[in-house]
Amino acid sequence: MCIKKTGCNQPPKNCNVDKPASPKCNKPNKNVAASEYGYLTGDPHLKGGDGELYDFNGNPGTSYSILKDKNLDYKAKIDLVDPWGNKGVVESSIELAGKFRTSTVSFNKDGKAVLVNERKGVKTETVIQRGKTYRLADGATVSFGQALGGGQDGKQLEERLIVTTREGYIITQVVRNGSYIDSNIETGKKGVYSDGVMPSGLIGDTFDTGSDKRIASDDQGTGVLNKPLSFYS
Repeated sequence: MCIKKTGCNQPPKNCNVDKPASPKCNKPNKNVAASEYGYLTGDPHLKGGDGELYDFNGNPGTSYSILKDKNLDYKAKIDLVDPWGNKGVVESSIELAGKFRTSTVSFNKDGKAVLVNERKGVKTETVIQRGKTYRLADGATVSFGQALGGGQDGKQLEERLIVTTREGYIITQVVRNGSYIDSNIETGKKGVYSDGVMPSGLIGDTFDTGSDKRIASDDQGTGVLNKPLSFYS
């Protein structure tokens, strides 16, 4: 008869046959990537949770997954933003799923933010106003307010569209020169695995169990991203 294991790397005691460790032993700790920070800016250039600096040369008119986690799906559409072929994020959507409704926050390069709530197949649309906080599905909120921004240093306070989630993510967005959208993502003190699901996406991939700064080998994020760029579209 087997009795309680003393550790994930040790076999059960008093067993006549080897038994594999519980799947729980292979799961990351709950405080994975706690209080980390990443951003997406400009052409687009990205910074990952461990300090990685990398680019992704995406296809104009295509939406890409930036951060996907349990009940959260943040996508950004890139397109040409000037006559010289530079690209940037021109619109985004953040979808949150709850038990009884879904909420989608859309933001575009004109600075317009729209909230769509859907419950039992019925949709309601609201233009997000400054000075108001709106409650979203799964305990999230959205509002305009002061948040960290200022480009690559990420330390300057400026007015941004702010989405906070139950797990502790803070996603902020701001329009630059009426042409493209910059975005910052902060993880919460509980980490990204407190809900039992690890994140993915062009920034989500870098909120991982390690602390090594991965190095990109090209403008497709190779060496930083877990999969080829085409997977995220």
